[in-house]
This record gives sequence, structure tokens and C-alpha cells, in this order.
Amino acid sequence: MWIGAAALLLLPALAMRFTSAMRWGVEDFAALAVLLLGTGVLVEGARRIRPAGLRIAALLAVLALAVLVWAMLATAD
Repeated sequence: MWIGAAALLLLPALAMRFTSAMRWGVEDFAALAVLLLGTGVLVEGARRIRPAGLRIAALLAVLALAVLVWAMLATAD
């Protein structure tokens, strides 16, 4: 999972090499790193929940929160 998060962090850097439409600064990469790290930590914690139904609900809540934060950051100035 953590290798996947690192790969997601590298995708914008790779995209910046091929298009001028994507211009990220250090703060953008830092925000993505914090988002991925926080999501990863919460997912790791949710995976330890024993009842399967509760674990799935917790994982869905964590992923929904991550998508919500990502969408809010995407529309911020």
C-alpha cells in the first residue's frame, strides 16, 4: 500500500514533464504527501477492526473523507 502511495505522489511530477497544463509547486506536493500519509495511516488503523462489516464501513468512510479533501483542495485557489 505504501509503495502505491509513493507512486501516486510521483504521478504529478511525471505529468508535469509531458504537459504544461500541470504546474505544481512544492506546497502542492506537500499537501498530496500529507493527504496520502493521513489516508494510509487511517486505512492501516481501520484494517485492524475485527467485525468485517464495521471494518468495511470504516474503510469506506476513510476513502470518502480522502476524496472529499482531495476535491476541496482541487477547487481551492
